[in-house]
Amino acid sequence: MIQADPSTLWKEIDQVDRPAPPPHLAIRRSASSFRLTLEWPMGASQVALQERKNITGTGPWMLVTNTPIKAGTNWAVTVNEPMVGLAYYRLTIP
Repeated sequence: MIQADPSTLWKEIDQVDRPAPPPHLAIRRSASSFRLTLEWPMGASQVALQERKNITGTGPWMLVTNTPIKAGTNWAVTVNEPMVGLAYYRLTIP
């Protein structure tokens, strides 16, 4: 019977099961207009930007349909700032 070294086995499992960290989402507010620019690294090209009006509610996260553009080493999307209340944004893998 062949026995595996437990310390090696756990290292291999740990490396396989660990998901990649989520990309950083940066948000800037325009000083001259009611617009927000959301940016994330270009290496995270397979993500979707989502929006929600209430962070604790049960409603769904909605896909932001604005097309991302290249902005240096980032993808960027510009959206209108909410006129009433708040808006929450996240990146997700579809």
